[in-house]
Amino acid sequence: MNYPVANSVQENKNNLSIDWLLLVFLCLFTMDKVIIKPIALCIGLIWVIRRLKTEDIKSAPLFYILVPAIEVLKFFLLNTDFSTAHFYSFITGECYWLMCLLAFVVIYNRVKNHDTLTIHNTITAFFFINFIWSVTNLVIAMILSGTWNPYSSDMADYGNSTGDRITGLFMAPCYINAFFNSFATIYFLHKRKYVNSFLAIIIVCITTSNFVNLIFIPVLLVQLLVLKDKKARYVILGLLSLLSDIMLVCPCLI
Repeated sequence: MNYPVANSVQENKNNLSIDWLLLVFLCLFTMDKVIIKPIALCIGLIWVIRRLKTEDIKSAPLFYILVPAIEVLKFFLLNTDFSTAHFYSFITGECYWLMCLLAFVVIYNRVKNHDTLTIHNTITAFFFINFIWSVTNLVIAMILSGTWNPYSSDMADYGNSTGDRITGLFMAPCYINAFFNSFATIYFLHKRKYVNSFLAIIIVCITTSNFVNLIFIPVLLVQLLVLKDKKARYVILGLLSLLSDIMLVCPCLI
């Protein structure tokens, strides 16, 4: 016998399902901290090792193998500096590529073993964590600059440089945060999560990355032509309007 209430509760649980390991892994590994990345990778590998299959490794794009392989050839065939410092620098770079390869394996394994809804919820949770972190960056900038609008401050560390401090969860140059949120804007547009798209583009705006905006605006225009849903098109027009208003009305944010 089917119980409507029980089925409804189960459905709600499925709608809220999150891959917590993947979420923690994403939060830690994407931080621009040398010490945290290996720790996150070790945790991820230990967790997925039982489910790890050969196909998980074979699924990795050749890009992660070819680039470090080419660097090895360049180091031994074209390099003229074999000093200890340069050797350590080379090994560090190769280790980063190895970590990228293993990170792909971890993420692929988690995605493969979960349904689409769970992965979507995990991505959304990661997005909101970064959103809260970015807003916190802005609030801290307001407090330290002593003004509600640190972008107009005369202090050397703020003013036009305020956007550099909106690093989000990544703790890296602000354009990384801007790129992530530009991708999130498009992703949520296609998922018809329009409120999330507006939240994402707000972070794009406050990071004040000209380079990202130059790429992002044409992409939004393409989406305006590609998406057939009228509501989505209205949302895109709203997003473009928000970007253009900020650029015209608040030139200090550019």
